[in-house]
Amino acid sequence: IIIKKEMNTPFNELISEFEAIRDELQSLAYDSDGWLDPEDLMGCCAIGTVWTADFLKSQNFAVQIAHNDYHFWLRCEGYVIDLTATQFGHINPILIQPITIETEYHWYEKPIVLENLTAEYFQQIKWPDEQNPFYYETEKQID
Repeated sequence: IIIKKEMNTPFNELISEFEAIRDELQSLAYDSDGWLDPEDLMGCCAIGTVWTADFLKSQNFAVQIAHNDYHFWLRCEGYVIDLTATQFGHINPILIQPITIETEYHWYEKPIVLENLTAEYFQQIKWPDEQNPFYYETEKQID
């Protein structure tokens, strides 16, 4: 996990929930007939971002969804939260870093920031159906 022990974030107590979301993403990827990669979660960024946003909203956090032409991630409380940075070779499965990290990695460049995401928006940007969180009927149970 990429939260350093000395770094106190509003999310330190939520790591197990983020891990559960990653586990659910891996299960989805294993069942995807090769459309999604269960090893590095390539193709799961939009799905993981929406699931994480839904969870954080249920915990009364204000979230923003950011994306560019090839990646989705979450902004919350001045931090980037990315459960699928592993697809870019990042070794930590859960990335939680100050928002300034967006200037350090190419996969965060030129973000489009949204307060809410809809199925219609995914159709508008022509994101692949298999990577679209609204494409799946999967129920997520995060205890």
